[in-house]
Amino acid sequence: MGPRGGGLKGLRVLDITGKPERQLCHLFLSMMEKLNVELKMFGDAKSLLEEV
Repeated sequence: MGPRGGGLKGLRVLDITGKPERQLCHLFLSMMEKLNVELKMFGDAKSLLEEV
C-alpha cells in the first residue's frame, strides 16, 4: 500500500541478523495482519513482528 493506505510503511530495512524468531514467515504473517487478513499462523509463524 502506498502512503495514503496507512497499512505498511515502506523504505525501511529491518536487520534480523541473529534473531531466529525473525523468520520470513513472521514477516508475511505481520504483513497480512496489516492488510486485514486474519490468520492464526503462516508457515511455522504464530506471532507477529513488532517492527512491521
